[in-house]
This record gives sequence, C-alpha cells and structure tokens, in this order.
Amino acid sequence: MKRIAQGTLLLLVGGFAVQYYRDEGTRRSLTFWRIAGPAYLHYRWVEYRTKDAPPEVSEKEFNRLHNMYAPIVEKKVLELRGFYLKTAQLFSTVDYFIPPQFLAFCKRMQNEVPTEFKPGEAEELVRKNLGLKSLDEVFSEFQSDPIGSASIGQVHLAKLKKNGETVAVKIMGQGVEPRFRADIQTILDFVTIAMPQHVAPMKEIQKQFVTEFDYRGEAQNLLEVRNNILPVFGDKVHIPRPYMEYTTKEVLVMEYLPGPTLIKGIRQSYGEYAARQGTTLEELEEKQKEMMKRPDFKFRDIGDEARRLKFYNRVMSVKNKFNNAAIACYNYTLAPLLRLQKKEYAKSSELINLGEIIRLLAIVHAWEILKDGAFSCDPHPGNVLLMPDGRLGLIDLGQFKHITPESRVYFAKVIVALANDDQAEAVRTLRKAGVQSKLNKSDVTYRLAAFWFDRNTKDVTRGKNIQVSTDRRISFKAYYSRD
Repeated sequence: MKRIAQGTLLLLVGGFAVQYYRDEGTRRSLTFWRIAGPAYLHYRWVEYRTKDAPPEVSEKEFNRLHNMYAPIVEKKVLELRGFYLKTAQLFSTVDYFIPPQFLAFCKRMQNEVPTEFKPGEAEELVRKNLGLKSLDEVFSEFQSDPIGSASIGQVHLAKLKKNGETVAVKIMGQGVEPRFRADIQTILDFVTIAMPQHVAPMKEIQKQFVTEFDYRGEAQNLLEVRNNILPVFGDKVHIPRPYMEYTTKEVLVMEYLPGPTLIKGIRQSYGEYAARQGTTLEELEEKQKEMMKRPDFKFRDIGDEARRLKFYNRVMSVKNKFNNAAIACYNYTLAPLLRLQKKEYAKSSELINLGEIIRLLAIVHAWEILKDGAFSCDPHPGNVLLMPDGRLGLIDLGQFKHITPESRVYFAKVIVALANDDQAEAVRTLRKAGVQSKLNKSDVTYRLAAFWFDRNTKDVTRGKNIQVSTDRRISFKAYYSRD
C-alpha cells in the first residue's frame, strides 16, 4: 500500500512537472499564485489585526504593505504582460480605485509599454498574414520601430502603395490569445476562492475578451462606430477608417490619426504652464493633491471648469497677440535701426481645456451607450488622441459591447436616480435589472451603484475600501448582451 501511494504521488508530481514545462499557461498561473496568494493573505491578516485600531494606525500598516508589494507586482506585470498588463491599464483610469503606490505604475502602463517583438518580426507577421511575397506589394514605406505597444500587440506606421496614404498597422503578438485565456481563467479561479462577489463580472470579461483576438471584428467595430458617431460628432471627434482588404485575424490596417495621446498632451501643456510659473509639473501635481485632501475642498462642476479654462485661454491669447504686436514693432523698427538682435515671438500659452475634453468624451460615450447600444469598453486616456485640427481621435475598439434597449433604459434610470439622490428608485431599477447583494440590503445595493456610477465619498464607502464596506457577494444577471 505504501509503495502504491508513493508511486501515485510520484506520477502526480511527474505529471505536474511535464505540464509545467510544456504548457505556458500553467507556468503563468503558478507565477500568479506564488505572488498573489501570500500577498492576499498578508493583506487579510493586517486587515484583521487592525480592524479595531485607530485609522492612522491602519493606514500606516497598509501603506507599508503597498510599498512592499507595488514594486513586486509592477515587475511581474511587465514580465508576464497579457491580461495582467491590460488590468493595470484599466485600473489606471480611476485614481481612487487602487492605492497610489500601485496607481503610479498602472498609469505608466498607458504609454510606456515596452515592445516584446524581435527585430523584423513585425514585418514578417504582416507579410505572412497578407499572403505577400514582399511588403513592397502593398506598402511603399514601413517603419520598423513601433509607434505604440500594448498588451496584445503593437502599431507601426506605413504608407500604402496604391494611394500614398499614411496608415497605422496593428499587429497581434504571437501566442497572445492562449496567454490571455490562461490569465483570465487564473484570475477567475482566484476570485472564486477569495472574492466571490467578482465572479460574475470576471465571467463577463472572459466572454467579452474573445473579440480582442480577431482584428477583423475590431475593424467591423470601427465601421459601426464611425457610422453611428461621425454624422453627429464628426466635427469634434474622429474614428480611424479600416482597410478591410488588408485586415486579417492578426493584422489590422487603418487610417493613421496624428497627435499625442491625451495623457502626453496634458503633461506637455501643463508642464509648459508650470515652467512659466517657475515651478515643475510634479510640484503642481503635489500641490493639487494636498489641496484635495482638505476637508473644505470641493470639485468644480465640469461645465464650470470648461468655461473657466476657456476664459483663461482667451485672456492668454489676447495677451500673446498684444506682446507679439509689440515685438513686431521692435523687430521692424528699433532692431534694424540700432542694429540690435531681433526678439523671438511669444509662443502660445493656452492650456488644454481638460474640462471641455472630459465633457465631450462623456457625451460621446453616453451617446454610444444609451442611443446606439454599441460602445468601446476600453476608453482609457491612452486610447484618446489630441489631433492637430482640434478633434479627439478615438482608437482601439477591440473591447466592444452591444447592449439591449431594455438595459439602456435600466441604466439611464439608475443614472437619473443617482443624480436626483433618489435611493429608492435606484434600488428598484437595479433589482429589476437583476442586481442584488447577498443579503439583498437596499443600502448596499445603492452604495454599490453610487460607487460605480457616481462618487466615492465617505457616505458611500464609509471611509473604507469598497470591498470591506459593502456586502461580500454581489450577483449580476446580465440582461444587456446581444453578442
């Protein structure tokens, strides 16, 4: 009996070893559990140990954990990439969702993702996918260095031979799909054990990510959103046109939209503003964060903020024109007469009107969701471009969703109820839509809706992490999908 047990154990260990070395998904899953398991238990232990401690003590203990684990998680995210990198980009879009130590590196993932392609690999993948003997058959130029890199692939600039148009060529990395599927299943297994309230959303994400791995689907999404949005908002936003004849499962050729990403444009604009004030962007950011911590701090209405910046930019424009007129008089009168060096004209000192941009993005995405029922699920700042003509470029529609008219009505009613602070109506609507907490508490249901769609104030979170402050198990009956 002992030998049988030993033999069985040896077979199991041997089988796992073979699986580990042959299957990348198994290796990735083991790496995740090796990092996430101990970290999760460590956080839970500190949570239990400080549950009755003063807030400052609890905050100090958790900050120590954040400082310890953030560099470890960042290193592993960059090493594994895949769905972990995509998750970091998602978390980067909301400043209050994760601790600042983690948020800092997640924000960097919007624009600073290193390529994992080998030299010449991109060109070879495009050639094979398009069935070409040489890229010269389709492209008169093809840049080897990517202009962007993300969790699934990277983008290269090229010029079409048939019409000379500059295009963006999006290329999927090799082996990306099985890695993503393994990663999502691993996280689903983790939340099933540790955070069961997130199982339903993770299953929805798992189903939705199928569309990411076929660029032909993304090309169709681009066409659909172009047809829906451009007739209404075409003077304010633009969506790239796909070239269907050059698009395959792993390659997408589309119109190139010039301009920096929203994050890069904002940092450049406000960095120049900080320099004019004799300070740095980092110092301005720190000063703003300190102001936001004050109990009397109030956020401006987005419309008021847009109008305030519009007025500031008008004043600065008039000031620049006045200064440049004076400089022109000097350059063409005193300077040549006295043989003095001409002065440089003042550059534009207008700021990017972030309030106006956010308001426009909210309107466009609300139109997609509520009017069309077809919208991008991944509208993070890295997917918004500041085009030279003043329009916003909306790119990357791989993550895409359709929702039924019934669900659009539910969602609209919840938003209106939250705006009117009508707790009873918000709860009634959510329950009709299939959302309920483990104990079916109205207060928990309402605070969850407020957290996801409205605010994260203390009346919602009770000063705690959203997971701690609400019911543990949330089920969601998905009425919304027609995909």
